[in-house]
Amino acid sequence: MYAWYFPKGRKITGGAGLGHRHNWEYAIVWIDNPALDNSTILGVSMSASFGYSKSSPPKAKHVDGFSVKLDYYYSVILGNTALRYTEDVGETQDLITWDQLPVVAQDALNNTDWDTTLWNMCDVKMPLKDGEFMKNLAETLATASNSSVTTFHISGWRTCPSFMKAGEVAAAMQMLYPDKVSFETHAFEDRDAFKQWLSTSKDHFVMHFGADSKAVTHVTSPFVWSSNPIKFVGGCDDLLVFFRSGVAVGSPQGADPAEKAEAAASIEVAESSMTVTETPAVPMEEETSYDYDLVVIGGGSGGLACSKEAASFGQKVCVLDYVKPSPQGTSWGLGGTCVNVGCIPKKLMHQSSLIGETMHHDSANFGWNVASGEGKGATFDWKQLVSNVDSYIKSINFKYKVELRSKYVKYENFLGSFLDPHTLELWHPRKGTKQITTRHVVVAVGGRPKQLTCPGAEYAISSDDIFWMKKTAPGKTLVVGASYVALECAGFLKGMGYDVKVMVRSILLRGFDQDMANKIGEYMEVQAGIEFIRKTVPESITKLENGQLLVKWTTEDDESCEETFDTVLNATGRDPDVAKLGLDKAGVKLNEKTGRIWTKNEQTSTPNIFAIGDVIDAPELTPVAIQAGRFLSRRLYNNSTVQMDYDKVCTAVFTPIEYGCCGLSEEDSNERFGEDNVEVYHKNFVPLEWSLSESRTSSESCYVKVICDTTRDKFVVGFHYLGPNAGEVTQAMGLAMKLGFTYDQMVDTVGIHPTTAEAFTTLERRLKANLGEGQIVLQPPPFFIVDGLDFQGMALAYLQEQGVNTSIETQGWMNSHGYDSLRAMLDDEALYKVTEEALFDCGLTSPKTETQLIPTNSTFQTSGYTMDGPCEVWLDDKKVAAGRNCHTEFPHGMHSIDYSSCGNSCTLWWYWLGVKYTDEGYSWQVYKNCVGLSKTASQ
Repeated sequence: MYAWYFPKGRKITGGAGLGHRHNWEYAIVWIDNPALDNSTILGVSMSASFGYSKSSPPKAKHVDGFSVKLDYYYSVILGNTALRYTEDVGETQDLITWDQLPVVAQDALNNTDWDTTLWNMCDVKMPLKDGEFMKNLAETLATASNSSVTTFHISGWRTCPSFMKAGEVAAAMQMLYPDKVSFETHAFEDRDAFKQWLSTSKDHFVMHFGADSKAVTHVTSPFVWSSNPIKFVGGCDDLLVFFRSGVAVGSPQGADPAEKAEAAASIEVAESSMTVTETPAVPMEEETSYDYDLVVIGGGSGGLACSKEAASFGQKVCVLDYVKPSPQGTSWGLGGTCVNVGCIPKKLMHQSSLIGETMHHDSANFGWNVASGEGKGATFDWKQLVSNVDSYIKSINFKYKVELRSKYVKYENFLGSFLDPHTLELWHPRKGTKQITTRHVVVAVGGRPKQLTCPGAEYAISSDDIFWMKKTAPGKTLVVGASYVALECAGFLKGMGYDVKVMVRSILLRGFDQDMANKIGEYMEVQAGIEFIRKTVPESITKLENGQLLVKWTTEDDESCEETFDTVLNATGRDPDVAKLGLDKAGVKLNEKTGRIWTKNEQTSTPNIFAIGDVIDAPELTPVAIQAGRFLSRRLYNNSTVQMDYDKVCTAVFTPIEYGCCGLSEEDSNERFGEDNVEVYHKNFVPLEWSLSESRTSSESCYVKVICDTTRDKFVVGFHYLGPNAGEVTQAMGLAMKLGFTYDQMVDTVGIHPTTAEAFTTLERRLKANLGEGQIVLQPPPFFIVDGLDFQGMALAYLQEQGVNTSIETQGWMNSHGYDSLRAMLDDEALYKVTEEALFDCGLTSPKTETQLIPTNSTFQTSGYTMDGPCEVWLDDKKVAAGRNCHTEFPHGMHSIDYSSCGNSCTLWWYWLGVKYTDEGYSWQVYKNCVGLSKTASQ
């Protein structure tokens, strides 16, 4: 590798007279033999704005003996500084090793802060250190060896139809032939800027394209050339002819059949709208006139974000938004599901339920009496809540309209459907119909609730209706479904004091981590008092004369049941709202399995039509749709190449105990990495704010865990939190998950105390299946203390070495072998043999150890149970303390002991069967110690 550093750069003559400052350029020469005097140059990779310019091998006129002749210049074509071949002989740069550099040069290269962000003046990191050397070798080796890939550069003004069509064709060819074709677009803001570039680049065209006068005389958009080698192609039609004439030959590689079909469709659509001559020629500039540059169908969060971003780049944009009333007649304003019937009202009602729970369950313990002066208790007013939520949402609807107006985005309260890829029919029940045309379309219509299929389904409401029930309160409610919508609604209704039951057909929260889903279900049943009717669905819903609803169902035991409710809330899932869009008229294809629009990087099977949000196979989350919409507009209209990253997206579920997660579930982790390569670190905890409420502290309901890939130093692949403020905690962890971190880095972080989030700094390893609960920590062997005297506890035996199955749960094994206590098991000499230095009856101590005074503080303190497993403490033949998993039951290693049975003297026996984890697997280890106690013993 040859590298050149330009502290201030140098002004380049000709063209724009531009130069770089604080810049590195470098070249890598590939040879076939490490003996420099007997080698052949195979290829040269040179730094350039688009990656690496290369030749395999260089031409003879560019080689001088064993040296390659290179020149540093500013290229208007590439829009940047770069290296290129030259026939001129210049200064010779000797090839040396790092050790041959002067010490002062080594120190400078090692200690200088090569900050690539410094004034935005440095293009690349210093290429000889910090991993950049190997990185560049790897990248350029692939480049040097992949001589068949041709990169096409497409320049034009941003909204030129031919420029966009050329990009669509090149993108389709890249998908079909990734081993042959790549492309980059160079977009100018408007026609004048493009014309100016053409005018000032004539000299460079002659220099790059030689005698090809077509490049010099080309005056239309786009201007297309290839950079492997640099060769002028022509305009949009010429590019298509070029592809058809033999570049893309053979079977497409790197794409599955569906992708190949979609790419082929993209080319057909683009080709059908062009006039292609038999031979390459300079085309006339095509300027199809459209009413809009972009029409967004759907005024939800994603559609609004996309439209406003596009308008900020000078595009003429229209948003179509019409809400079809629900079967119950509910409709709403601009803003989509989240604002009107989703995230916003749901979170507000969840907050209302939390306030109610605090008042009824916690306030008295914190010194508050919520009763009024007349002795009346706190009451809840559903109509008041709905009215306040309604007012707040309408203020958001109005704000969105104002924002669209201020961004010069046209808002049309119409339902849009396709007549062809560029023509939309707009319909409104009172305003009639009209047509508009557009260059691009983004479909962002979201989804609507699925409907029940049983008789009387029309009497059930959905999440589209529950937040807008202004006339009557829900009353006794049956929630049908196991989705997060179902559990969230059931939770806030119960928190408001309503009688709630949930009917579940199968598992809770499908698609989420099932360990966490089951814990949520357990909390809702045990702590919140919500009854679950499992493994069934409604068979019929009948409206009674008094207005109540009679629901009938059959249990899994074939028992017929019925019950009356005031409200039946259907929350069985959502479907994409695409039925009336006329997608078939535009050639837009659906995923047959999901019914959602098929996309590749948000582009549908029709090149000018895109889709975002809940209508595609992506996480159905508002922030995801917003981000995808913004990124899409930047790629379409601001020359960005940033794609939406759908991996490691955080989310939260606002059930009575909140749940936040990011990354993979345990099920997905085991499937992706293999169960043997996955470890889980976890912890149960009680938040401090719950500590004064007995009903909350009776069960450690809050729980955290991270899932790690052990093949990558316990790299965290999944984050899960169950407890208060789950959304806030999880959002803070989202950046860490995106950047990547390990379990060790997490637990080395200093926590903020007292907080719930600090639980992530104290996690412990969870045992594999069938080994019980708790945690294994590699710590020094334990010891115990009696009135200040330490008794070192070394393992007496390692049972896996003696044929004892360590993959079983201890209690079950003891019961099946006739042991009624841990002491009986560990005192059985036929079961195992102890290590040579230990006594079987008393481990590494014995009754010969000096007798100790009977403790007066009623405690027995160990150093802590660092491994999982049962323990027992005995005074002679009386068991005075025990635990099935002493690691979790006695986290500080202290037992409360009643020493009264000791009388004047006795022997204290301590037994512990600990599980240790080593590289070889699990190991049951025997610990047993004893000490004599007496009232008259000397201290």
